[in-house]
Amino acid sequence: STPSNFALGLRHRFDPARAEGVTCSIRFEFPDNETRMAVVADRTLRLDDQVSTDHPADATIRFTASDYIRLLHPDPNPTESHAARYDLAGDPFALGALLACLD
Repeated sequence: STPSNFALGLRHRFDPARAEGVTCSIRFEFPDNETRMAVVADRTLRLDDQVSTDHPADATIRFTASDYIRLLHPDPNPTESHAARYDLAGDPFALGALLACLD
């Protein structure tokens, strides 16, 4: 997986109907030091590979392993070895809000 594939997966799984009333911004930091910012507002998803410091993220997800795509495609019977591994800083509800917008 690559950060670009992760962004593509996020776009494909995003459901505007589920994003009704959701506003959040999440900064994703990948193991190769790439970053992406996901912003949900007005039932839209904006993904930027240039993270702006003008608008701080509600939460930052720092992936600690290369299997970060599992965040978008979780195992229905997860074990510790099959879960996406990350550190979260900021508001954990922001990540939950973003994930709730995915189908």
